[in-house]
Amino acid sequence: MIKLFVGNHVRLTGISDIINLIQQAGKFEDLNFEISNDLSNGTYMFIDEFSSIYELKMLARKKQLNSLKYILLSTEFETNSYSGPSFNEFTKPYIGLPFIVRFLGPVLFWTPKLVRYSVLFGKFTAVLGLLIILPYLILHRRNNYKDIVDFITEIKRRVYMKTRRIGYEKFKNIADLIIKIHPAIDKDKKTLLLLPIIENFKNDNTSTIRVSGTETLYRLNQCDNFKNFLIRNNLNFKFDYKEIITFDELKPTKNYGYAYQPAQTQQWDKSNPVKIWRDIHYHGAIPILDKKFGDHPIESVAITCEEFFMQDYDHKTIRQNVCQFSQNSKKMNSFLFSKIKELELS
Repeated sequence: MIKLFVGNHVRLTGISDIINLIQQAGKFEDLNFEISNDLSNGTYMFIDEFSSIYELKMLARKKQLNSLKYILLSTEFETNSYSGPSFNEFTKPYIGLPFIVRFLGPVLFWTPKLVRYSVLFGKFTAVLGLLIILPYLILHRRNNYKDIVDFITEIKRRVYMKTRRIGYEKFKNIADLIIKIHPAIDKDKKTLLLLPIIENFKNDNTSTIRVSGTETLYRLNQCDNFKNFLIRNNLNFKFDYKEIITFDELKPTKNYGYAYQPAQTQQWDKSNPVKIWRDIHYHGAIPILDKKFGDHPIESVAITCEEFFMQDYDHKTIRQNVCQFSQNSKKMNSFLFSKIKELELS
């Protein structure tokens, strides 16, 4: 049995799909993954979130003290551009913002999580953040409330990702095995790839389209365009979208026909295999993508917006693609899980 350590995550909302994906894929190789934060003995898998130096030191100390084995599962795209080493930095920031990110990233890394989430610290950082970004708000003429909130949110996200990358690089040094969920996570060809497996695919409800996930301005605009196209062309589909995007909290047994999956930003140039897997595996929904990037085999089970609007696809071919993808995934995962078993027995 491999233990899934989740104590480094404040909330499990963002990693619940990945946990389910790991557990479901492991059962085909008779390998169980159970959540455990005791760090007493055995082999542990960590989903990357190492934004605290104090947690990292504790994990390193426990590993040495109890002779533990650590597996790292990488989920974010390594980038090294505007703000230096970070995650998912595909969009060019405003002038001067990389300097702020480079400065505040290490500061956040050395700030204990207990302090970060206190009310007093929250108020302090809000005031400090407003003072820091005031020149940029004036420079870029952002004077309404929503623009200010979006701008602050963007800064916080970039700083947080910078902080995570700092800890991620340090944790890699003590990991015994590194796995990734996307081929483009890093450039190391030795990093093993975990592929999702789709079971019992049934597309029963073919008229409802849903959208879920992280809400961004770009995604909202894409959803508005998608909805307007359906209305203008009088297409007989129900788009379950009400000008907001939320995380998917539907029960796994709740089925719908399609899942529209716009990218987070216009510059985002990577597929989202976990999102594609979730919608089709749990809800029997055919994923609709703005475009395919050709960077992950799971894209074969999805269709593009153009194919959807032109009705240039058929359900039989999609079912065949789902079956073929899952068979190939099981074969490729077999090697990965054999390495995990070797580590567990070593």
